[in-house]
Parts: sequence; structure tokens; C-alpha cells
Amino acid sequence: MMFYLTTLNLSRFLTEEAPVLGQDEVNPQTLAVVEGWKHFDYLCMVVSKSFQVVAIIKKLPTGWKDFKNYLKHKRKEMIVKEVALRLRIEEDSRKEMNGEKNGSKPMLGEAKSNVVEHGS
Repeated sequence: MMFYLTTLNLSRFLTEEAPVLGQDEVNPQTLAVVEGWKHFDYLCMVVSKSFQVVAIIKKLPTGWKDFKNYLKHKRKEMIVKEVALRLRIEEDSRKEMNGEKNGSKPMLGEAKSNVVEHGS
């Protein structure tokens, strides 16, 4: 949520309090703005860190099934930064296992089989 509001240049509304109206500022337009602020403040409840971690784990691709199970069964509660770090490590190790060392990917159509020659 914070990232989305930051991209819209609206993140300040998460930390600022609703404006307080004085007696001379009360008119239908400003009253509607303050009421709208309070209504949206109610709708934008804080999402817990553990919910964010579970949502990230759930969105992993199906090929990462074993890693997803590993993260789900960890006893220690993780924060988003820890999950991001573990995802980077896992991604790097998968790239190395697939031969994508140093950021170079194998070329499409590259032969990966051995040639066997039979004697005459």
C-alpha cells in the first residue's frame, strides 16, 4: 500500500492527521473533505507484517513449491525484509544451478546433449 501511495505522491496521507476545521472555515466543501478523509482513514486499516509475508509466499511461482513449503514451515516469524533476502538467495542459487552464472543466460537453441560416435 505504501509503495502504491508513494508512486501517486499520496503517502503523506498515511502519516498526517485529518485537518481540524475552525469556526470560520466550516462550509459544505471543507466539511465533505474532512468527512471523506475520516472515511478513507477507516478503510485504509494497517495490514500486519505477517499477512504481507504470507501474501508474498503465496504469490511465488509453482516451480518454487519446495521453497514455499520451507518458508511456510519455518518456526520463527519473518518480516518482509527477511523474505526478500531469502528470495534473492534462492533465485541466485537457482540461476547457478541452471548455468546462468554472472547474469549470462544460456542461449536459446544451445545444444546441451552429448554427441556419441559409433566406430565403423
